[in-house]
Amino acid sequence: MQDPNIIGVLLQAGCAGVAFVLFLKGWIAPKPSVDRLAKEAEQWRKLYETERAAHDLTRKAHAEETRAELQAAAEGSRTAMALLEEIKQRQSEAHP
Repeated sequence: MQDPNIIGVLLQAGCAGVAFVLFLKGWIAPKPSVDRLAKEAEQWRKLYETERAAHDLTRKAHAEETRAELQAAAEGSRTAMALLEEIKQRQSEAHP
């Protein structure tokens, strides 16, 4: 073996060498590790869904609160407009 490259040595070892190289590169992984990662990913997915649902609830509550405020502001604007029109009409009647 004149080749100092470890990859060359492992590839010459045959199928086991190729599998070891793939393992070192991270292209294959042991089943318990993959299962653990899958379980962790599922937990994160559930947490994300829970957080998203809570955020949607908060967003809806804020929208309802804002809607009520906007309706009150619109009603106030209509009342102010009606009062200003009444004042304008009375002023025009007072100064013919």
